[in-house]
Formats: sequence, C-alpha cells, structure tokens
Amino acid sequence: FSEPPRTDWAVHVAMVIDGEPVVGAVALPGLGITLSTADPVAMPETGATPPRMIVSRSRPPAAALTVADKLGAELVEMGSAGAKAMSVVRGESEMYAHSGGQYEWDSCAPVAVALAAGLHCSRIDGSPMTYNHEDPFALIKKRFTYRKIIDLGNLGSQRRNQPTTLGERADIYQ
Repeated sequence: FSEPPRTDWAVHVAMVIDGEPVVGAVALPGLGITLSTADPVAMPETGATPPRMIVSRSRPPAAALTVADKLGAELVEMGSAGAKAMSVVRGESEMYAHSGGQYEWDSCAPVAVALAAGLHCSRIDGSPMTYNHEDPFALIKKRFTYRKIIDLGNLGSQRRNQPTTLGERADIYQ
C-alpha cells in the first residue's frame, strides 16, 4: 500500500527456479520507474562516507542498529522492502540489512534485481538467499565495501536462538 504523498513503496514480481531468484522486477510507482533483471543497473564504483544504511521507518531491527553503530553509518528511514533494496541498487544508499519480519515475497524480486546489478545479497548469516524457506533474513550491499557484517556477531540469534551472525558489512572500508 502507499501513503500519499510518500514515494517509498514498491510492487514486486519474481520467478524462482530451484530455490534461486532468477527473474525479477520491482516497480517504484511513486517515482515512475521499474528496475528489473532484464536491464540491470550499473553500480557506481564507490559509496558515500559515512555509509548510508536503509532501515525501516516504523521498526528498525536491533541488529541493523547495531551494525550501523559499528560502521558509523548514517541511518536513512524508508518504507517498503522493495523501495529499501532499490535504494541500494540505485546508488542512493550503501546497505540494507534486515534481520527478520519479512516474508519471501518481500525480498525475492528485490534480491533478483540486486543480484543482476552485481550487489551482494545473502541471509544475515552470509548464507545464500534461497526461496521456499521461512524468514529469509536479508543483507543487500555493494560488493566493494563492508566485509565484516557477518563477523559482527551472533545478532540474529538474539531473536530466535538461532546460530546467526551478521557479517559482510562491518568490515567496511578495508
């Protein structure tokens, strides 16, 4: 749904083959654009300093706040998961880390589009984003930055007593 005049909402469609998101499109109707795997966006070579981290405007997860604090990241609040992920794809932010409260339809198309653009996408513990599973915790980031988010600690386990770490994003600027 949208909240006029907000533009940070999205419509997603994706196709999964053998658990892998292979085709996807994310429309940002409020901005009049659609990003897709058919025409991947070229990523800029570097990101902002300090890095900009997209978080939920209504409920930023504790793990994301911990990562932002460790990285000295600027928090940018935004609406839908698709709009957040596409802000990274469009070069408006450097990362979007989410540690729960998403369904597969929240991340599948955005992950397909982000992968096609050459971004790093993984579960919060660094494992691949595959589908037809519960709670696909997401990490979408530019490949050239931040290596240690997964090494930041067992942040996901705080929520579900799972052996999850946040990795691949805290080693920023190595």
